[in-house]
Amino acid sequence: MNTLRPYKFLIIPVLQAVDDEDVVVTEVQPEQPDVVFGVEALARYADGFEAAVAAQNAAQSNGQVIPMPESRRAETEVE
Repeated sequence: MNTLRPYKFLIIPVLQAVDDEDVVVTEVQPEQPDVVFGVEALARYADGFEAAVAAQNAAQSNGQVIPMPESRRAETEVE
């Protein structure tokens, strides 16, 4: 009998761009999904996501534009 186990998650984060009055002006998302392997990696991704967005916002407010950090992508397979 075959059994199922969690293996890989394809994540497409959708962020809202808001103006100074907190009005949504657009939504942004990556062209390709982020990929994480296993439930533990999914939890780490979720736990670090808000901090990654905050870092990106801080960089943009300093005149820099940076992509979301690749380090959020845990590419370690679960055995």
